[in-house]
Amino acid sequence: MRDAGADVTGKSDVGPGEYRPLLQLGAGGMARVELAVRAVGTFRRLYAVKRLHPHLVNDPSARAVIEEEARIAGSLSHPNVVGVIDVGVDDDGPFLVMDYVEGLTLAELQTLAVRHGEAIPIEVACAIALAIARALDCIHTATDASGVPLMLVHRDLSPRNVLLGYDGGVRLTDFGIAHADGRTIQTTTGLLKGTPGYVAPERLRFEDPDARADLFSLGVVLYELLAGERLYEGKAQAVVRRVLQEPPPDLGELRPEAPPLLVELLFDLLAKRPEDRPARAGDVVVALEGIVGELTMEGDGVSVGAYTSFLGAERQALRRAEVERALDEASSELAGTTLRLGAIPPEPEKKRWPVALGVGLAAAFVGGIAVMALTDDALDAAPVAEPAQSAPAVVAEPGAAEAETIADEPAPSEQAPVEESAVDAPVSDEPAVTEPSESEPPRTRRRRRRGRRARMQTMAAAPMAARTFPREMNWDGDLH
Repeated sequence: MRDAGADVTGKSDVGPGEYRPLLQLGAGGMARVELAVRAVGTFRRLYAVKRLHPHLVNDPSARAVIEEEARIAGSLSHPNVVGVIDVGVDDDGPFLVMDYVEGLTLAELQTLAVRHGEAIPIEVACAIALAIARALDCIHTATDASGVPLMLVHRDLSPRNVLLGYDGGVRLTDFGIAHADGRTIQTTTGLLKGTPGYVAPERLRFEDPDARADLFSLGVVLYELLAGERLYEGKAQAVVRRVLQEPPPDLGELRPEAPPLLVELLFDLLAKRPEDRPARAGDVVVALEGIVGELTMEGDGVSVGAYTSFLGAERQALRRAEVERALDEASSELAGTTLRLGAIPPEPEKKRWPVALGVGLAAAFVGGIAVMALTDDALDAAPVAEPAQSAPAVVAEPGAAEAETIADEPAPSEQAPVEESAVDAPVSDEPAVTEPSESEPPRTRRRRRRGRRARMQTMAAAPMAARTFPREMNWDGDLH
């Protein structure tokens, strides 16, 4: 494996074709991400490979950006961070290799929760925020090989850049616009990149950000998880004004059951001035550990993995089917061997695919690898989905004497797909999760949701052999 800080545009130690592309997972303004399999002898493993778009392969500035991302992400090693594990260059240009995670983006989880009439449990939201805070603490305290602090700031923390594995893992990804001391790429004067609605006020004022800018973004993400709606939504100029001028909201008004310490922490994270926020991500970790511990002691919690698996079971099955087909098509090039994902049986004639395969199938994954399940564009239409991406929008900074601009990030997370695949079409006449009807009495809807939570708790606590899945999640255990 090459040193992650090396020039990725130089001669690669990775032979051409060792990372064999299977299908495209997503694309942004500068790069795309592909699912690839590496085959060396009998070794088979899936990876996410990030590459420049073909028209940018020979662009020196674009190559410098991907090299900078390799330098930053390659210096990080933490269970809550998706780092770069290999780099190289082949006939298609430079590339970065990352672990491929099976699960949902945080944006997908929020969207699915709204579609099913769910309020994300407080313990799930806090556990996710705790994992993100730990990732930020790793980023902010990272050093180079000689122990010199890198002074990293992620600068693009949003729900699209948080990956939730069906195994319960939470990982922060996408360091394409991360800032570090010694950075060789300079941001264009008067331009600000980031996801609208998650950028800290000091960055909107074009001040040099420090780690506390990421803590503001964390506060926005945590509030939205608990409130079930966007905090700063609208056109870019309106969002900028609200972030700069609107006082932090009171979570206690929306979620009266929220612990007082959590309400207080959100006020601190969403403070307009950096000096009024926690000084370090480590301080947020300590606060959230106490809150999560208190919620866990109450004994009525649902784990991140169980909740993600419950809402994403159908999406997991569809994605696995798509990947399985891509591997089958590539089998002749893999020495006659097909890497099986374990749970997708051949489709019998005149029968439909199973709607969901159950949360336990992640354990059957080859080599323990995690594979990321990605959203289709249709999710963007839901109330909590990210705003639709288009050509970069440019707005003037409020109050500026001269016309400085703020550019919306042209692309969502590198995990978001760009096209709706045929496999993402519904495969069952029956929905995976019964949604509460608005015509039902409130008491009936509450009972339905309590029953759903009880099923998730049972799934999380029971051994695999003893778990009872809802009827639409039945699985016969056949791994084919």
